[in-house]
Amino acid sequence: MKTINKLLTLIALTPLASLGATEQNKQVEVKCYLELVGGGFSINHYHLPLLSKGNKIDIEVIRNIPVMANGSKQKRSVYDVKECALANKKFKNKAARSAEQQLLR
Repeated sequence: MKTINKLLTLIALTPLASLGATEQNKQVEVKCYLELVGGGFSINHYHLPLLSKGNKIDIEVIRNIPVMANGSKQKRSVYDVKECALANKKFKNKAARSAEQQLLR
């Protein structure tokens, strides 16, 4: 009887464990305004996993990904991440908003 109770408990808790795993692996689409090594700025889009603390993204991941600069065929390294925002939201940084408008034209 104890074995059956343990088995039923395990079966009942399995969906909750998998739900937690999917929440942990949730990714969001973000756009980031980047300063590149050697000068220049770029806006790039990423699909990044959320960190467990406060639904934040890991900026260090972005710094380690080489990017294609606007109008260039060479990959360049990221010097600094100026700002990241959700893909459907506006940038707070005025220079980032201006650069995004230039891309949309």
